[in-house]
Parts: sequence; C-alpha cells; structure tokens
Amino acid sequence: MNNCSSSSFIFNSQQCKCLPFLLCLCTAVSVNAEENNKDDMDKLFDEPLEKVLDYKIESTKGSTGIKTSLTKAPSSIKIFNEKDIAQLNARTVSDVLRTLAGVQIQIKSNNRLKIWIRGSQSEFNNKIGLYVDNTPYRNVFGGFPIDEEIPIESIKSIEVIKGPSSALYGANAFSGVINIKTFMPKDYGKQLVKDGEKTLVKEGKKNLVKGGVGERDTALAYISLGHNFEGLAKVLLEGKFLTTDGRKPRFDSTGEANHRTGDQDLNHLRFKASALDDKLLFSASYNHFENVRVDKASHRDNSRKNKNLRFSLAFEHAFNKVWEIDLHAYYTNTERREFENNFQRIAGNRGDLAESFEFVDETEMMGFKATTTVTPSDDNAVHFGFEYKRERLATSEFFDNLTGETLTFVEDPTYQKIALNSYSFFIQARQNLWSKDTQFTAGLRFDKLDLFADQFSYRFGLTHSFLDDFYVKLLYGTAYRAPNFVEFARAPTGSDLPDVENMETLEFQLGYKNDELGLSADATFYYNQYNDFIFRKNSFHENSQNLSAGVFSNVDDLDIIGADFESKWKIDENWSTFLNIGWSNSRSEGQEQLMPLLTNWTLASGVDWTTEIGSGTLSFNNHIVAYSNRTDWSPDLWDAGQQQRYDNRGDQLNDGYLVWNTGLHYKQPLGDALALSVDFTVHNLLDNEYYTQSLTPPSSDRIANFDTQYQGRHGRLSVSLSF
Repeated sequence: MNNCSSSSFIFNSQQCKCLPFLLCLCTAVSVNAEENNKDDMDKLFDEPLEKVLDYKIESTKGSTGIKTSLTKAPSSIKIFNEKDIAQLNARTVSDVLRTLAGVQIQIKSNNRLKIWIRGSQSEFNNKIGLYVDNTPYRNVFGGFPIDEEIPIESIKSIEVIKGPSSALYGANAFSGVINIKTFMPKDYGKQLVKDGEKTLVKEGKKNLVKGGVGERDTALAYISLGHNFEGLAKVLLEGKFLTTDGRKPRFDSTGEANHRTGDQDLNHLRFKASALDDKLLFSASYNHFENVRVDKASHRDNSRKNKNLRFSLAFEHAFNKVWEIDLHAYYTNTERREFENNFQRIAGNRGDLAESFEFVDETEMMGFKATTTVTPSDDNAVHFGFEYKRERLATSEFFDNLTGETLTFVEDPTYQKIALNSYSFFIQARQNLWSKDTQFTAGLRFDKLDLFADQFSYRFGLTHSFLDDFYVKLLYGTAYRAPNFVEFARAPTGSDLPDVENMETLEFQLGYKNDELGLSADATFYYNQYNDFIFRKNSFHENSQNLSAGVFSNVDDLDIIGADFESKWKIDENWSTFLNIGWSNSRSEGQEQLMPLLTNWTLASGVDWTTEIGSGTLSFNNHIVAYSNRTDWSPDLWDAGQQQRYDNRGDQLNDGYLVWNTGLHYKQPLGDALALSVDFTVHNLLDNEYYTQSLTPPSSDRIANFDTQYQGRHGRLSVSLSF
C-alpha cells in the first residue's frame, strides 16, 4: 500500500513551467505545540536532522469516519502523500489516479478528463464522490478537477476508496470516492509527532516560490507564504497561474488534420485560517479555468470557461479519548460558459459566421454535516451523524447571438424546476471479534431525497489479520446515484426524469504487508451488480425546435466482474518500485454484450532511485502506464437509430497504448532555512499515441473521435525555492 509519509521531499514532480511570472499568493503557518510541551519541543528542535521522523500514516477515517488501520478498513483504499506524488512525476491529480489498478482515465471530447472506477462508465464524472478538504466537488456539467484545475503543489494527500461508499457518503459515492487533502496552516513549520511512546519532530512544510516553463507554450508560477499570528490564528494563502497548450489530437471530428491549439489556462487563489489550537478552520478558494475543445471541425470554434467559488467552515473537538465531534458547513458556486461559433465552409476554407451560440449554467451547492465519534475502547467505536445538502440550478440559459433567441431554462415555466435537497442520517460501527486481529464493521445511511425515492445504503466488512503479515477482507456494500442537472436541466415540464441508479458489490481482498521488508501487496476480486444504468440518448436542447426530444433515460442493467493487484516495495534506502494491474469485464444484461469504450486491463509500474550528492538529494523516477485495446460500439446497442458503424471496424478497437513518464529531481539546502529544487519531467517519453473517447455513440459526423490520436512528448522544467 502507498503509505503516507510527511513531506520534506522536493515539491512535486508534477512540475510545471512559468513564462510571464504571474505571482499568486499563498501563506501557511507553523504549528506550535501546547504550552505544557514547549520545553520538550525546544529540546527536540535542537536535535540534528537525522533524528527527524519520516512519519507514515498507517490509518484512515475515509472509509467509515472512524480511525482505522488501512489493513482493517472495510474498503479497498490507497493513499498517496506528497512524496508519492512527486515520485510519479505528477503534474495533475489524474497522473496519480491513472497508476491505480481498476481506474481508467480518458479524455472527454471537451478536452477535459473523465474517470471510471471498476468498469462503471460515466460521461460526466458523476459516479464518483470527489471531496476537497471534506467539501464535495461536483461540477455537474462535466468538469472534473483531476486535470490542471487543482494545483498539485497544494495537495498533501490523495485517498482513493474503490467500490460503493454511499453508506457513509451518500449519493454519487457510487463506484468510488476520491478524498483530496490540501495543506493546512498547521502543516507548516516543525511539529511534534507521537510515535508510540516517543515524541519526535517532523519537518513540516516551508513557504514556497516556484516557476516553470515547458514545451507546448507552457508557463506557470506558484507561490505559498505563511505566518503564525501567535495566540490568534495561523493563515495560509496560496495561488497559481498556469497556461499551456499541452493536449490536442491529430485529427478533428471530420477526420481532417487538426491545427487547433488545446489551450488551458488557470488562475487559482486559496486562503485558509485556523484558530483555537487548529480546531476551527475557515477556507475560501477561487478558480478560473478555461479550455478549448479541440475535436471540433476547423470551421467550428468551441471554448469553455469555468469559475468555482468555494467557502467552508469546520470545527472539530475531542472532549477526551472517547468523545469527539466534527462540524462542517460549506457553500460552492460554479459557473460554466460555453461558446461556439460556426463558419461557412467555402472550398475547405472559412467563410462568414453562420452560427454563434452561448450556454451559461450556474449551480450552487450548500451543506452542513455534523458527526460524533465515540470510542469506548480499542475494541469498538461508533460514528454517527446528520447531513443536509442542497444543490440548485441557479441559472441555465442559451443565447443565439445572431438571431437574438434566448432560452431561460430556470425562469421559464416550460422547463423542469431543478433543486435537489437531501436529508441524511448515518451510523458506522466497528467491533473487534475475539481479538484485535478480527474486526467487523457495519454501516447504514438513510437519504431522504426531494425528487427521487428515499434511499437506504448498507456496508458490511469482515477483516482478519494472520501470520503477522497477512490479512483478508470480505466486503459487501451498496450505493446509489441520483441523476444530476446535466441529465435533465433543459427537460420540458412533465417529461420523465431518469430514475436513481443502484449498485451492489461483493468484494474479497487478500493482502500482505511487511514493514521490515518494505513490501506491501494485495489482490482484490469484485463483482458489481449495476442496475438502471443511465445513458445519454441525444444532446441538450439547443433551441425551441427540439424541445420534445428525449435526453437521458435508464436503459440497462450491467454485470461487472474484475480483479486488481497492487504492490509496492521499498528495496533499500535508494531504490523502490511498484506494480499495479487491473482487469475488468463490464457486460450489458439487456443486450448480452460487452460495454463499449472500456479497456479490459491496465498496467502501471515504476522504479524510483534516490541518492545523496553532497548535502543535496538527487531522485530519478520512471513509470509506465499501459492500456489494452477497448471494445467498440455494437451496431445495435440500446438505440438503433443512432448507431452507425464505420466501415472496416471490428468489435475490438486497435488502440491499446503505453506511456512512459520520467523525471529528474534535485534538492539542495542553502543553509538552515532555504532550499533550492530543480525538477525536469518528461511525459510520454516515447511519443506514443493514446486515445480519447466520447461516451456518445458513433455517428456520421464523428469520424475521428474514436480513433487513437492524442500524442506528444511534453517536457517541463521548474525551479522552486522553499524558505
């Protein structure tokens, strides 16, 4: 398993580049020990650096809300810390996720990314619970910040829970959950850490200034600065600017050579402040992310702008070793703007502007969650609470800039009124049986939904450790997904809404973990019964002439079986390696055929080498990701009127690929307070092609969308100064 250790490594290898040194701001703070420990802390701080603990996180609350060993958690969980992320040469969250068994990442036609876990397809990334600092991140119109939108420099850890998790998280924790933790004010500066009976010093984060440049017109600047207002608060302010043309296909959707740039631009700012001994935390962030859709024909221009505004206030307090509470309130606002201009084609060239459209969609989400955890002893614990969440489509409009036609889907009574309210109660319980080696976990959640039927979600887990280093898990869980705005936002009043999707999963895991050998490995086998799969039958309503067209509906049930193998081995102080292999088979019950666009197997492997050079540290990291060929669309899957197979295409696409990413990282201390880091990474070193895929079926005007076409070696150089 990927153990989370603290971070005195280099700041991520996901390095980027910076051209016009735009400075963003970020501040963070050092953590002070309690007053009665101050003398001991000062003594420890005087110890040489060799005494500093390389602290590892061996437990998680992500699965049940109860702090549980990773080997006993009733889920398949992997955690990446800052050091793990750097070793993967990661520039984005997706670079980390694609190395996991059972996870598939593909490029959407809008040049953003979609992620599928264990064979559960989703066009709009709405079957995975994504949380950033415990606040749900749900851009319901297809944006998912596993690309450049979330600065990877700010990420402390990424926790991935594979399998249904609605018993704790509710709707949309369907095929898995991704918990992203960004750095907190308390993470900065030296800190005391308990290691059994010993109290040790952990080197915390330092302020950071980073700039980088790279191929494909890439430039970035990142800065984080911090301060501890003694006795009042600790604050963190960070910012990032990025511009890149890092991703574009060889062909557009008509099969012509693509000369369009795949521009992506990010402006990010986040502020955090903690008080009351870090029990109270306020967070606010703003993101402006723009990207160009690159698959459009040469006579069509399409671009998107996404703005995200997020606020949260959290309070946690442990009354004693038995009782603790956690309160969390949040508000998010997301605006999506899509622009498209279509020009006349004259002898293959652009003529006059023929059409000009603009879509504007604004969504709001607010919520409150209160939990209590009771731990009477090491043998048992209970976690229970209440959650309220409201999602609202605040604005949804369509503009025809040439004719002046405007459709206002929220205010016009012709269309469905969209507001999703949920009221939820949940409880999770953990009990050791006979000894601490055997643990039983049960979870139950009830969600009362406004627009859909009420939902009960369950989880049961039995784990057992034996022969010191081995463990087994037998797991059962259910999950559901409530349709979101994108699946009926512009549906006329009275039209049928798609129903809730449901899933049941049975899972068995056999694992091995030996800290002395530095080796961990596990094999997981799972079966998913996926009911009421929702499929997009055609595009959004674009004008007043096609309002009667159906949009989304529940079309099928799926059977999904699969197996994951994941391993990690720290060979010695210099060398480490990992190997992850996933296989899955997703089959339509109604059509009795394999689901299209899924690869049967994925493989990820890497080798990392680190050595000391003088007072500095040099790291050389390499890893590969390989995807097998995918299943093609069947001519008669669900909607025969839309299925148009291209000539000379078989049932299997010939589009498997292998991508090799490499990175060289050097960190040199410059005295007691300063350190200089230089990072050079190359993605797709072999310049191989890899595929994109839209979940929309093939049609006569989508020729190259389904071809292997994305490629391009992409090097980046960045320099960081920490202080």
